[in-house]
Amino acid sequence: MHPSEEDAAKRVIEDLECVTADARDNLRQAKVNQAAAANETQKQEDCFEIGDQVLLSTFHRWRDYAQKGDK
Repeated sequence: MHPSEEDAAKRVIEDLECVTADARDNLRQAKVNQAAAANETQKQEDCFEIGDQVLLSTFHRWRDYAQKGDK
């Protein structure tokens, strides 16, 4: 390989490394932006303290109640 070919090959490799690093940085930034946007639109959680009275749904427990009556 001639010296000029070696230099050209090194430049191509360096260019590919730079492009890859830029793409990686852009993907990281996109991930941060997506997380920030998702966090802005999420509903705030209700905070309960010991002693608070709350209503609980039994919607997903219907099978337990149906089985007790069948026995």
